[in-house]
Amino acid sequence: MLKRFILICLFSTPAFGQSSEVLVPLTGHGLGFETTFTVVNISATTTRVEIEAFSDVGAPLSVLEKPASPFEPASATDRLGLELAGLGNGEAASLGANPESLQVGWARVTSDGPIGVEVVFRRRDAEGRLLTSASVLPQPSSSELSLIAFANPFARTGLALLNGGNQAASVEAFLFNRFGELLGVRELVIGPQSRIQQFVDEDSFFPELFGRDFTGSIEIRSSSPLAVTVIKLEGGAQAFFTTQTVQPARPLN
Repeated sequence: MLKRFILICLFSTPAFGQSSEVLVPLTGHGLGFETTFTVVNISATTTRVEIEAFSDVGAPLSVLEKPASPFEPASATDRLGLELAGLGNGEAASLGANPESLQVGWARVTSDGPIGVEVVFRRRDAEGRLLTSASVLPQPSSSELSLIAFANPFARTGLALLNGGNQAASVEAFLFNRFGELLGVRELVIGPQSRIQQFVDEDSFFPELFGRDFTGSIEIRSSSPLAVTVIKLEGGAQAFFTTQTVQPARPLN
């Protein structure tokens, strides 16, 4: 059983202002997993881009690869800069080392111009063959959202909630069965620049669902907007990931 879920994040996020920020709720590398970032400049002028990697609590996380040069080998870093020509693109990746341990976190991509960002997370076997992949469409940060929740021997929903702001977020998660009946409420606090990442049947959410055959829904309400990624793990021992859609929460009565 995977205690910490991994996925491939595909973010294609055009931003049409003078600057852009894209929050990626889940990235990682090691144990066959790899992350790549492709950034496209969608303006006709040169754009400068910065990619930063963080741990769950917002500390710098050195999982990005600083490319080799004629003077030094490739090395790990928590921050990379790219300069993109008008309508050009560039790429960054996680460091392809440390295969015996898995490091997961989140990332922030910022630029001084409009960009599109694609973040792809893959898992490969020892021979380099692709084992699993999925894609996640970008979603704006939201304070109210809902999602389908699976917790059974064949499918489990994983949830990453990222608070990219500078104040702690007070979060309530409401669990409903398939008939819309409220089964439980979980209160969470997510620190600034921090996130929670677990399956819905683990400690941060509803551990009473573990081992049950459950399909229902969860509503999330937060005091601050959250960036969210939702996946579904399927297939048991030969697990693969698919993504789930996040919907607006229903209005409060």
